[in-house]
Amino acid sequence: MDTPTKTTNIPAVSALDEVLGNVTIDGIERTRRQTMGSLAAQLAGTEPLASQLSSVVTDTSALELRISGHDGDIAALDSRVDAVEVGIATIGGAVTTPGNVYLTKAARDADLTPDADALAQVTSDADFQVNEYLSKKVGATGTGTWTLTTIPAPALNSRRLDDLEAEPLLRNGFMGNVNDKYDTLVIKDSADKVVFAASQEDGSIRVGAWEHKPSLANHDPYEPGGYPCYISAGDIVVIHDNGVQTIDGGAYTFTACGPGKTFVTASWDKPAMAASCAVQIDRNGEIFAVYGKSLLTLIFAYGQSLSAGSRAVGAGMSVNPDPDHIFMPNTGYSSDIRLNLNTAAGVAPVLAPGAITGLVPMDSVPGEEAFTSGQTPVETICYALHYEIMRKLNYSPVLGGMTLGVGGFALSQLVKGTQPYDNTQIAIADFETAAFAAGYRTWLPAVFWRGGESDASNATYESGMVALRTDFNTDTKGITGQASDIWFIMAAPSSFVEGLDKAVLAMLALHENQPTGFVLSHPSYMLDYDIYAPGLTTDDDYVHLSVRGQQMDGEYAKKAWLKTIYGKTRWEPLRPLSAVRSAANIDVTFNVPVGSLVLDTTTVTERTGTVKGFEFIDDSGSTPAISSVTILDADTVRITLASTPTGTQASQKVRYALKGHDGSAPFNASEMARGNLRDSDTTRAVFDPSLTLYNWCVPFEKTVTV
Repeated sequence: MDTPTKTTNIPAVSALDEVLGNVTIDGIERTRRQTMGSLAAQLAGTEPLASQLSSVVTDTSALELRISGHDGDIAALDSRVDAVEVGIATIGGAVTTPGNVYLTKAARDADLTPDADALAQVTSDADFQVNEYLSKKVGATGTGTWTLTTIPAPALNSRRLDDLEAEPLLRNGFMGNVNDKYDTLVIKDSADKVVFAASQEDGSIRVGAWEHKPSLANHDPYEPGGYPCYISAGDIVVIHDNGVQTIDGGAYTFTACGPGKTFVTASWDKPAMAASCAVQIDRNGEIFAVYGKSLLTLIFAYGQSLSAGSRAVGAGMSVNPDPDHIFMPNTGYSSDIRLNLNTAAGVAPVLAPGAITGLVPMDSVPGEEAFTSGQTPVETICYALHYEIMRKLNYSPVLGGMTLGVGGFALSQLVKGTQPYDNTQIAIADFETAAFAAGYRTWLPAVFWRGGESDASNATYESGMVALRTDFNTDTKGITGQASDIWFIMAAPSSFVEGLDKAVLAMLALHENQPTGFVLSHPSYMLDYDIYAPGLTTDDDYVHLSVRGQQMDGEYAKKAWLKTIYGKTRWEPLRPLSAVRSAANIDVTFNVPVGSLVLDTTTVTERTGTVKGFEFIDDSGSTPAISSVTILDADTVRITLASTPTGTQASQKVRYALKGHDGSAPFNASEMARGNLRDSDTTRAVFDPSLTLYNWCVPFEKTVTV
């Protein structure tokens, strides 16, 4: 006799039309078949199952899934925020909650407003049992106590993030596709208070005292993943083992946040491609690198020969650390960062539309027909930015770079209406087209301006630069479609003839008078000018930078770029704030970027005819000499004169790093305008870690007050 098949051994099928079951008819238990529809109706009418089912019915229209008020252009932002905020009262089928949710038992006990028999859940109390079971209110609203029931709390900690992700109600185009993971789930109550926060670890939700990463002191910046966080009054509140950290957005407001590549990612209302941008923030809350998988940031230089790397040819040129993410224009055979233009000929080169046919990995190579130009600051800015972002944020930014400067051209030959200016717009348009074809959107946040040498006697240099930036900003934004305005980051030349310093002083005036458009990054006197045989200085012109000098130039520009473009406020160089005289003593107070002031005659030798680079002038005809220059305190220098000056008050001025060449060829190292005042920054150069990038004081002339 065959063994009958047990019901538990019947092969499983994907769907059933009907079921077998026992039913009592006229007191006799019988077996009968029943359709699935009849079974569903019977189940729906059965208590307490009916009430349980009705409690999970979700009104889709009531779902309040929001990205913390982000109002930017989502398509242009091209990123996802790794945080979701879900209103607990409307989550419906995604998470079943009792309606009253508290972070701790103390918070529950303090709230007596719920009615009698109301249920509540505590999520993160130190007493784990309080978190495991629902609480019940005893007493009318405003009175009574809470007691713990035997009803298990909703099993949030057993739900997996990929399960939540599969729920259509919890997906949004801004968050990416269904294969992406939410790194943080934040649930807020009706008063916008956080009642539940969890982070992702191997796909699971963690609750309670979340320990998502090691302590900050031991945190590995290359380990992927960040920290649970939420928005509070426009700032980011981060929870980690060392406590709670608040990241201030400065003049701008954070509107959403989540764990980042290494620390935190957020939506910030500082404009970039759109009115708001997605940023990655480092563990110190300092670098807010604009983030987007299809965002290409274009590093652009313009001006005279130093912007194009004239004479900077030789050994040691920079090597691209990431050819897959750092590009320059493809202009055909032997492409270079100058677009194969002869930028040192003294004649404006002509760039034909369509000359850029694509993107190629950036390379520092000699360019032009005579191969007289090589390393430029652009490559160094790109490579140093890449290093900083990789080291602190653990991802490779997509960068591009090019320079359109022309050697020997004055400002009037570079403004709108000239061929060099037309070249910039043709190049940017072609680059934008090539980048778009490669899957990127082009963002040009700043121009690194390297000019002024040919405008040493130009009294209208300041207004001319304002006009140039206005035109460039309007025209370029029309090509890229970006929301942010374009900064001009300037470096002050030090190769001028004494008395011909109009452009140099105008650059400091631009920084002080145009705080939303111009930044003075650094002087040039501490850079390397050894352009020919290393160590042989008799053949150097002390106008053009060596390969090493160009790399140093780019490193200093990178510091200003990071602060201005990725920071809360723009870069501020070492510059004077006031000069106050009492008898023969003049105390000059400075903005000091890092640490305390230092007088350094080792790194930079003292200029003959000055005292540590300082001069004093007045109209008396018997101007007292400077007896000494000393550091008074961390941000103040004391200049002691040989006697109390007698010139008119308006004529009394302190000058620094303005005693230049005597005008007779050849220029030489001893006559370069320079000074010996720096700060205590310990930042090391990326291209040469043995080089300390002290911030040196910019050239200035400051009127003395009494």
